Amino acid sequence: MMNNYTFIRVVGKGSYGEVNLVKHKTDRKQYVIKRLNLTTSSKRERRAAEQEAQLLSQLRHPNIVTYKESWEGDDCQLYIVMGFCEGGDLYHRLKQQKGELLPERQVVEWFVQIAMALQYLHERNILHRDLKTQNIFLTKTNIIKVGDLGIARVLENQNDMASTLIGTPYYMSPELFSNKPYNHKSDVWALGCCVYEMSTLKHAFNAKDMNSLVYRIVEGKLPQMPSKYEPQLGDLIKSMLSKRPEDRPDVKLILRQPYIKRQIAMFLEATKESVLYQQDKLVEQKSDEDECSSSTSSTERSEGDCRERKTESSDMHDLVNMMTQTLRMDVGDGVSEGDRGRFGSTALPEFKLNRKYRDTLLLHGKAREEAENLSLGQIGSPSGPAKIRRAIERLRTDVVKGLGVKLLDKVLEVMEEEDDAKRELCLRDLMGDEKYQAYAVMVRQLKFFEDMAFKI
Repeated sequence: MMNNYTFIRVVGKGSYGEVNLVKHKTDRKQYVIKRLNLTTSSKRERRAAEQEAQLLSQLRHPNIVTYKESWEGDDCQLYIVMGFCEGGDLYHRLKQQKGELLPERQVVEWFVQIAMALQYLHERNILHRDLKTQNIFLTKTNIIKVGDLGIARVLENQNDMASTLIGTPYYMSPELFSNKPYNHKSDVWALGCCVYEMSTLKHAFNAKDMNSLVYRIVEGKLPQMPSKYEPQLGDLIKSMLSKRPEDRPDVKLILRQPYIKRQIAMFLEATKESVLYQQDKLVEQKSDEDECSSSTSSTERSEGDCRERKTESSDMHDLVNMMTQTLRMDVGDGVSEGDRGRFGSTALPEFKLNRKYRDTLLLHGKAREEAENLSLGQIGSPSGPAKIRRAIERLRTDVVKGLGVKLLDKVLEVMEEEDDAKRELCLRDLMGDEKYQAYAVMVRQLKFFEDMAFKI
């Protein structure tokens, strides 16, 4: 197996073995190989590495480190081959800031990606149990990859509690130091610590010695929230760092908060053009691959570049799909009654009516499938609001396909003009005769239904 890889360099040494950067001789991609010496490792270290290999082989998520293969060699070593994250770990990335705070948009973008990875794990009853910035990695295109699942635990039942004291002190929740059982909410605490660290470039809880650190976590006051950013971000961090596990929100609920959904929509809007461009380039990339594979050995580097570009495009496409799915989820989906009552859910419908973000959602293709085959006659006879929402979705799909997001925004602004003659003249100038004839009536219908929806 090891003969399939070319050694490049040592990239680090973990708690139970060496980590090497390698290149696969066939696909020319770079990977990292974790190597564990089974003869010298303790039972716990051996079990952790084997568990990581088993877990990774079952996981498929754009924000979790990819797994390629694993094997036990004749040299009594366990090898685990994983995707290589060129951007290094988040801990060192934050150190590179040298005290200069990150833009809020970047903080929340990473926050959302880590939370989506955690949600994926928690839905499969898996606890990470050692989430920290050193275990969160970045690709060349700034996509988050959560890794180091060596001490993760699969819960046989979702309500089971893990009781082993394990993890990294800076990120350990109060219940762990109090010998109390814990479950998914311990990961939420660690997530809060990571987001605080991204926001302030400091540990949420710090001290000169272990005893002082434990006291601050268990009994101390919450650290000061970042003042540079929107207060909603600070409120979310506070909720994740609640002393009592039951007072912390589930990751599902965090991802359904209006503030988070707005940030997801902004990300999708910002990546829309690049994603469409990447989709247009897929045919070219395939052609490039054919050229690379038919070339002489002097173009091996080009072949690797072709595959690398395809991987980067695929990673971004998968991330956009995952974020789009998250954006479409309702507050109540899979959230416990207790969490829903404590953290509220009344603001989300207001967010859903935001025109700009719905257009972005449609352009990324997730609402279109349901709407394309929907005619007004199929809206049926549910309650008024439901009927209006379905009419809006159907109309918006057709109009966005014909006009695009930017032109539709401008058209809807013109629709606010009260002078009928002036409004129609402006619409015709803006849309052109052909699009005016095809879409003006539909835009008026869309505006009418949206105005109704706001009044309900």
